[in-house]
Amino acid sequence: MRCAQIEKMVLRAVTLILFSVVFCNGTSAQDADAATEGRDLYDEFCGACHGYDGVPLLPGAPSFSEGERLEKSDEVLMKSIREGKGEIMPAWQDILSDDECEEILQYVKGMAP
Repeated sequence: MRCAQIEKMVLRAVTLILFSVVFCNGTSAQDADAATEGRDLYDEFCGACHGYDGVPLLPGAPSFSEGERLEKSDEVLMKSIREGKGEIMPAWQDILSDDECEEILQYVKGMAP
């Protein structure tokens, strides 16, 4: 195994442990699985622009770690995920299911302070 792969595995394990301690205290295993799925989907489809920790990597992207744009209703945020934001953000409706979009949204909302 390459060093980068090992580092990535260790980082994911540490993230999962910290996430479990901070966010899953008192939640069911099913809730924890949904949160993990949301994180995994976010990392795969959103993290490259919005930052894996919610601090944006792409200039102009909202900082979810600071709660930017998360004051909007779930309906408005889901529309942004599904339909995209013009040329700035792609539409995910043909790639992700509604349930997957919802899991991402719930994960993102958990990033806010």
